Amino acid sequence: MAFMKPSLISALLALLMANVGCSHLIKEPIDEANSNLIMGQNYVLAACIMDRYEGKEIAYEAEIWAQGIVEMSNIQFTAYPDLANIVSNYAVEPQLSRHGNPMLMKNCISLYNDKDVVQQVYNIINRKD
Repeated sequence: MAFMKPSLISALLALLMANVGCSHLIKEPIDEANSNLIMGQNYVLAACIMDRYEGKEIAYEAEIWAQGIVEMSNIQFTAYPDLANIVSNYAVEPQLSRHGNPMLMKNCISLYNDKDVVQQVYNIINRKD
């Protein structure tokens, strides 16, 4: 079975994020607060990808994505280390495929969609430092 190149995976991931986000959890129109929630959740996903794929091209692309989120969002700068720590606090060891390969991306997507993680992101970006 042929595997996709990291750049193709990144493109697919970007498409997924553009269409999924946490919009299923937001009932109001997208405003600054909801936009920051989506950005915070995306930052956690980028941090997970950087952690799981350390040293690979996709980790580098996720790092650039995370830097862009920091530059474009209105999230307090002090929140980002706590957002990145969600990966180590909530992420579990990746499951293995039937062939014994770790399913790293599944782990990150599951983390991204976890309601408890979304609540933690919300709490972090809305705290008053």
